[in-house]
Amino acid sequence: MSKRFTSTEKFNDPWYRKLSPVQKCLWEYALCQCDFAGFWNVDIEAAAFHIGAKIGEKELEAFKGRFVYISSEIIFIPKFVAFQYGELNESNKAHQGVIKHLNQYGIEVEGGFIKIKEESRSYEGAIKEDARGYVAPKEKEKEKDKDKDKERKGVQGETKTYGEFLNVRLTDEEYEKLQTKYGNRLTEAIEKLSGYIASKGNKYKNHYAVLRESGWVWNEVMEMPPKGGGGTGGGFAGQPKRQVIDGIEIPDGVNPYEFFKNVIEPRRKAKALEEQQASRGGQAYEQAV
Repeated sequence: MSKRFTSTEKFNDPWYRKLSPVQKCLWEYALCQCDFAGFWNVDIEAAAFHIGAKIGEKELEAFKGRFVYISSEIIFIPKFVAFQYGELNESNKAHQGVIKHLNQYGIEVEGGFIKIKEESRSYEGAIKEDARGYVAPKEKEKEKDKDKDKERKGVQGETKTYGEFLNVRLTDEEYEKLQTKYGNRLTEAIEKLSGYIASKGNKYKNHYAVLRESGWVWNEVMEMPPKGGGGTGGGFAGQPKRQVIDGIEIPDGVNPYEFFKNVIEPRRKAKALEEQQASRGGQAYEQAV
């Protein structure tokens, strides 16, 4: 787990004090999400989800000069570097990686301090607000993605949005194919993918491919007995009733869904946490806010 310096005097700073509650949350979120050199791979939709409020152009106006737009997807926070490391020194091993990372984005270090090109400073024109209040890259920055969408639409037809967060896109043909496979559990599968995309910020080129049979959504949804299912059932149409999940036999008379939620799911989460901690164990300690 990364640890980063913060200031207890921030609340006495007039700039910080004048921020709205949403802007304060966005500032703290950006400081936590940026990497060790202050670069934030922007995902406004995920930020809005975690903060619990819409983030539009108005919320970003306060960060002029504090957010430097390297591109439509990457923001650099200069004050992060100055606060975390002070004056950068090339002979300091702890600073060498930071300086190298800054240089990769075209940011030079002179006299121990960063030098930013003037054309990278302003956020104006780099963003626009969409219908839901989220901020998306400027249209001309997304031409390539739009071209790909047009090609896909030309082949498969117009896509429609599904899920709680309206972020799962499927054509009518794709939806019908999935309906045949999932049956009455398609809505459950779509909601699982929708929540995952919103919370993790993951971007998939083709949502139909993610939802197809044998994918991770299919495996998670179809292994879990449906809500309200009785007895030891819990499979899906055409499949035999499932008596065992993850090698654990469901006791007689126990509702499969309750068994999954109370026994199997906690075990899976614990195992995933152990794997995550193990993978982080070998990473070098990072000095941060």
